[in-house]
Amino acid sequence: THNSVINLSRTQFASLTSLEFIYLAYNKSETIEARTFATLRRLDLLDLSGNRIREVSAYSLRELEFMRLLNLSNNRVEHVQDDA
Repeated sequence: THNSVINLSRTQFASLTSLEFIYLAYNKSETIEARTFATLRRLDLLDLSGNRIREVSAYSLRELEFMRLLNLSNNRVEHVQDDA
C-alpha cells in the first residue's frame, strides 16, 4: 500500500501463483489489464481501494472464482466491461 503502482499488468503476477492476499490500496493505479490476475487461482482477497481506477477491463477479474473479497472503494470506476 501507499506506493506508486500505476498500471497493473499480467506480467507482474504471472509467477506468483500461490498468492492469497494482495493489498495494493492507495497507490496510483489507473488501469487493470485483461487477465492481470489470471494465474492467481488461490487469491482470496484483493484490495485495490483508494486508487484511480476508472475502468475494469474485460477478463481482468474473471479467473478469480475463489476470491471472497474485492475492495474497489474510493476509486473512480465509471465502467465495468462485460466479462470482467
